[in-house]
Amino acid sequence: PGRLQSVIAGQDFGVFVDQADTAERLAVSLHAVRQHSTGRVLCVMDVSQPNSHAMLAAMGKVLERGTSEVCLTHIEGGTFK
Repeated sequence: PGRLQSVIAGQDFGVFVDQADTAERLAVSLHAVRQHSTGRVLCVMDVSQPNSHAMLAAMGKVLERGTSEVCLTHIEGGTFK
């Protein structure tokens, strides 16, 4: 059981929010989303504070296997980069 939450705002597609902070948790979340999805899985992920380059690389591998598209964001000084 986790923090994966559904966002329902009248859209005709699923939106889920999670705070996966490890590659393992990200893989579990993406697997759960795939179980309830019949189409593409898009992921928006903030990479402002990765614990290490190795962790970021591990998450990248999970994203590559588990998503159709990825958008990485970076917040610096309160501004998206």
